[in-house]
Amino acid sequence: MKNAFTMIELIFVIVIIGILAAIAIPRLAASRDDAKTSKELNNLSVYLNDITTYYMATGNVSANHTNVKLNCFAPNVLIANQTLSLSVANGGSDDGKPYCDAAQKAAAQKGLEGTKLIVFGGALISY
Repeated sequence: MKNAFTMIELIFVIVIIGILAAIAIPRLAASRDDAKTSKELNNLSVYLNDITTYYMATGNVSANHTNVKLNCFAPNVLIANQTLSLSVANGGSDDGKPYCDAAQKAAAQKGLEGTKLIVFGGALISY
């Protein structure tokens, strides 16, 4: 008698591996999107805090001093007549992708969108 696997045993193992792969691969893709969503929300929070902290420390406002890259949001800094308004809206280079949609929905629920920082005549009015 030879010490080898039969064809039925090999097919059975291949079917089991296929079933496990069919279960695991979609879950891995979903966790990758969840990680991108969390990263984008964290980047938005850091961006808002950077601008606020910079203003509190220096009394000046600059949206260009931060290196945070936002792929799902479009921040808008408007300075006119000694009034600064920082607002965040949906947009960015990856807008429309599933992870961006999830990040934008979560940001709306957490209140991270809309006008976040208003400075009038050097005084912080709203944060």
